[in-house]
Amino acid sequence: MKKTIITVVGKDGVGIIAKICTYLANNKINIEDISQTIVHGYFNMMMVVDMNESSKAFEDIASELSQIGEEIGVVIRLQREEIFDSMHRILLKKERIDIYRIFQAVYRFSFIHFYHLFQ
Repeated sequence: MKKTIITVVGKDGVGIIAKICTYLANNKINIEDISQTIVHGYFNMMMVVDMNESSKAFEDIASELSQIGEEIGVVIRLQREEIFDSMHRILLKKERIDIYRIFQAVYRFSFIHFYHLFQ
């Protein structure tokens, strides 16, 4: 499955969701999950979409949605789901290394502290 994350940010206005969803439907892109909020007049939306049925390339869709964003006054970005999966794996690997180093440091400190108690 070719899942993509779409983010939309900008000043709130009429028809933002309609314009984006119409484009997605016309290009056979299925919305699997959507979250939208407005904070102090600023619009923020995140979508997880499935692009399997679309005949267009990722780059073309990204470019066309970016152009739509300019027309309606928002910034629209697309990112492949694999990027988030890779970042998550890197962070987990880094956390394991950091935790291992922390345990090593605590062990060394405890051993040195214990050693000095009996000197």
